[in-house]
Amino acid sequence: MTSSIIGGSWSADAATLGAAPPGHVPDDLVAGLRQHGMRHPVRGLNDPRLEYPELLLVNGWEREELKDGVAYTRVAEENKDEGLSWHQTFAFHEDGTTVLETQAGRKVQVIRESPEGRVSSQVRTL
Repeated sequence: MTSSIIGGSWSADAATLGAAPPGHVPDDLVAGLRQHGMRHPVRGLNDPRLEYPELLLVNGWEREELKDGVAYTRVAEENKDEGLSWHQTFAFHEDGTTVLETQAGRKVQVIRESPEGRVSSQVRTL
């Protein structure tokens, strides 16, 4: 699966983020992933599983080499005809940036943490 972690235009939307603080996945996205078969979605950048991402491979995540790092992706469901997906991708980049992308149907959230520890969260609807 090719992720949209790199590139694209994103805009933060506080109303769309709901009550989720920066660095956390909103409850509606988590619920959407669970409804489509992902039993234990990553809830945010503080998820302890992200400290040892190789362990994610045990639970159906796939590892992908990026030109500037590595990504781990778990797909719950895809509808390629409609361009929809229910997935999460966690990426480590060589510059120290980490990115967590969560897509549940038409809603996508991207959380970025800079090497300095600044966290931003952006949401869009497809």
